[in-house]
Amino acid sequence: MSLAIGVISGKGGVGKTTLVSNLGVTISKYFNKKAIVVDANFSSSHLGIHLNLYRNLSNTIKEVLSGESSLQQSIYIHPISGLRVLPSSLKLGKFNTQKFGKILRDLKKTYDIVIVDLAPGLGKEVINVAKHLDAAIIVTTPDLPSATDALKTVKLLEKLKVDLLGVILNRVSGNVYELTRYEIESMLKYPCSIAIPEDKSAIESLALGLPLVLYKPSSKASLAIKKLAAALIGTNYEPKDFGYRIKKLIGMIKEEPVILIKPKEKKVKNKLNKNEFDIK
Repeated sequence: MSLAIGVISGKGGVGKTTLVSNLGVTISKYFNKKAIVVDANFSSSHLGIHLNLYRNLSNTIKEVLSGESSLQQSIYIHPISGLRVLPSSLKLGKFNTQKFGKILRDLKKTYDIVIVDLAPGLGKEVINVAKHLDAAIIVTTPDLPSATDALKTVKLLEKLKVDLLGVILNRVSGNVYELTRYEIESMLKYPCSIAIPEDKSAIESLALGLPLVLYKPSSKASLAIKKLAAALIGTNYEPKDFGYRIKKLIGMIKEEPVILIKPKEKKVKNKLNKNEFDIK
């Protein structure tokens, strides 16, 4: 069985859903793996918007959780990349998350990797999803409010006994007022897996409903995402571009490895408690 990996952030606006959509597309299209992304942001769903899927959407994870639809009836295919998507509903309503763990277990039987987009923050909605994950990666931007909430997220994952694979430092512009990678690592006591540069084309790609790795596949941000995707599935990525290889050979490009923490083996899946909370 594969791993269900959650992408989580202590606050919104850090590019979490953008990262999820681009990782899923990369793993599916560029690495030819069976990948599925799951929208577990029940209160403010965005993943389907990023992938331009809401035009003909009849069933979502909401209907699966309520028993109104089967899992297979609620999975959609991104037409360009072949990525499978289990979207959430744009409508406000009640979500009973008791079946969420079973959904992940069923998906892991079919797919090489399951990537879960959690809601921002650290409320009950996040806890009810996070406790079913095998592992998680935290997304933060290089500013104090985001890093502070990332530290809270670290503590939550430790309490839930969910393995933290690493911390993604996203939307890095290199300005002097930003926190450095070393400062964030010192604060969180976990390594930054990779730094993904800010890319203004991400807004354009969102407007087009086309993930950045398809819209600008050779941008620095896209290359960083591809390296991270490769690391998540246990392989390496290097652009095939001849110019890139020459620059690397003469030392113009210095690559840093993607740092991921190996998940711990568990004999028994830990649970926070037996109670579930409904999201209203």
